[in-house]
Amino acid sequence: MLKVYCPDVLDEFDVVTADRSAWVRENRESIKRGVKTGLPQTDIARLAAESMQAATDLERIKLELAAVILGRYSMRDGWESL
Repeated sequence: MLKVYCPDVLDEFDVVTADRSAWVRENRESIKRGVKTGLPQTDIARLAAESMQAATDLERIKLELAAVILGRYSMRDGWESL
């Protein structure tokens, strides 16, 4: 149903989650190896920056989706009388 009202937001959600998933798949083994043997500081900085960017993107799209859902399907109306 949301695809009708906010296709751009849902498409961006799909892209952001797919990007995060791909990042995890691409970096999983090097992170595991790095935990055991250590990683150069440059690799740690890069992985941290990429991870934080993904988290920022996920948080942003989560807030956008929440705003659309609350704006369209707010269940607050009428609850005050219960």
